Amino acid sequence: MNWETFFNSAAALLTTAGLKILYAALILAVGLFLVRKVLRLLEQGKLLRHLDKSVRSFLTSFSGIALRVLVVLAAAGVLGVPMASFVTVLASCGVAVGLALQGSLSNLAGGIMILIFKPFSVGDYIQASGQEGTVKDITILYTILEMADKRVVTLPNGTLTNAAVVNYSASPERRVDLEFRTAAEADLDEVTELLLETARNHALVHSEPPPFCRMIRHGEGFLVFACRFWCATEDYWTVYHDLVEAGERALRKAGILVPAQRITLEMK
Repeated sequence: MNWETFFNSAAALLTTAGLKILYAALILAVGLFLVRKVLRLLEQGKLLRHLDKSVRSFLTSFSGIALRVLVVLAAAGVLGVPMASFVTVLASCGVAVGLALQGSLSNLAGGIMILIFKPFSVGDYIQASGQEGTVKDITILYTILEMADKRVVTLPNGTLTNAAVVNYSASPERRVDLEFRTAAEADLDEVTELLLETARNHALVHSEPPPFCRMIRHGEGFLVFACRFWCATEDYWTVYHDLVEAGERALRKAGILVPAQRITLEMK
């Protein structure tokens, strides 16, 4: 082979390979651009609007990963990489990555279980794994909570599916449980009626089921009354704080004083 033949063959090879690399790069650039456009349309369009917000978030996240993988496969095909070999390599890598990321796969499965069985949805106030707050987002791996003080907590979906989850927003109504302490000599009927009347006068307390109040226990020099009222879930904290203050004021106004803690000292 003379030098002229060698250079001609090298030039042809570089031209062919260069075009393939150029086409692959073009496919990657255009493909990733289109993926971003499609995801934006999914988030803002009407296609998924009828679905639950948590389902929309999960599908958008999952679709983004799947579409990007397809773009990479298309670019690899242009470069001449055999798809069978490429899929085999991906499968092998998938096994290795799966073993290394067992926790993430557990979170992925947990995210799917949450979307299927719906123990909670975006916007619900929940308590789980020692944390509580409003669900802001459910992704394929994690659930994002916003706490009352605006701190953000990220909980793995795998942990949530294996933990007890308390959903305070599941029911439209919620019961407010309060306890009041009075002096031991207080009249039971008077205290009960006073606290019930205080609850009935609150505009946000439901008449059905009716408010409940009874003495539940007594101690040295005091009685304890349990009161239970129903209200709308979104009004829970308003009713709670209002009735704590209103009940205390009503007892003091009626002269039914809450006994102070007594400490007896014996001097020898």
